[in-house]
Amino acid sequence: GPAFVFSERLACARCGISFPEVSPRMFSFNSPYGACPECGGLGTRYEVDAELVVPDAAKSLNQGALAPWAGQAGGLFKQTLKVLARRHGFSQDAQWGKLPKKTRDVILHGETEGGFEGVLKLLERRYKETLSEDTRAEV
Repeated sequence: GPAFVFSERLACARCGISFPEVSPRMFSFNSPYGACPECGGLGTRYEVDAELVVPDAAKSLNQGALAPWAGQAGGLFKQTLKVLARRHGFSQDAQWGKLPKKTRDVILHGETEGGFEGVLKLLERRYKETLSEDTRAEV
């Protein structure tokens, strides 16, 4: 029959994943050790609402269609949009609602290849990683 390999080290030799020693605190609702990393054990998580990110589909990217960056004249995000426009062949002067769905998806949800994570993930990451309450309120 097939050979099975078992480990006493709470690790998988094939994929390299390892787990900490199981302890009672991992099963306590009062302890963060066993909590889900996505929701922190609360059963809910914050997600950025795309409709709030793009409140007016009649605006173009250059007119501030993306609300979080509407007031910024330049900056890294504007440069990123220029690169995306060249790479995916769209105009930043076109109304958001008239851009192809695939283009809107790339901007909001990111590229599968190319390195851009998408506006929604960028905002969610910013919310999770910041220590500033002002930044959280802004997101």
